[in-house]
Amino acid sequence: MPGSHGNENLYTPFAAAYITYAGTSEVVTLPVGTVAVSLYASSRCWVMIGHAGETAIAAAPSGEKVWTQRTFPMEIDGRLPVPVDVSTDGSLVQLAVIQDSAGGTLSIIAMKE
Repeated sequence: MPGSHGNENLYTPFAAAYITYAGTSEVVTLPVGTVAVSLYASSRCWVMIGHAGETAIAAAPSGEKVWTQRTFPMEIDGRLPVPVDVSTDGSLVQLAVIQDSAGGTLSIIAMKE
């Protein structure tokens, strides 16, 4: 399966969107066929990519800093390719984002194999 080895060059961009974020978790549903996303943040934020069919809610991790937290940080002007849970039953995947200290915009490029 191309792309399964973490090489984003094997993915093809096919859709793009952006989402503005502030103090509450904002959500976007990824297009059908998305296997990875490339993310670009204009300010520090926290991003969560849900499992298929799950309602994604982003939040800064709590003080215990456990590895099971699926929300990850994005740095200012950071660009990050991230694999996406592929649905086997047609359920859609959501991406959620919330600010760290200031609002901003998260650009999202959906990619397929």
